[in-house]
Amino acid sequence: MSKMVKAKWTSNIRKKFLEIEAYGNSSGFNYDKHRGCVMEGPNAEKVFEDYAVNHPAICKFKNTP
Repeated sequence: MSKMVKAKWTSNIRKKFLEIEAYGNSSGFNYDKHRGCVMEGPNAEKVFEDYAVNHPAICKFKNTP
């Protein structure tokens, strides 16, 4: 049972890490460990929403460290 729990948590944490890393490496996006998914500029909200459609796991990190 413990292996199953470990695998579940490991894959879940890895998925979140990869989502944050992909977001931070995308052109025009920034992830700050103190402010989360940093959104700046007049169209930032729309751009983030468009990105989140294909990457829903990133939504919970919007302006959240």
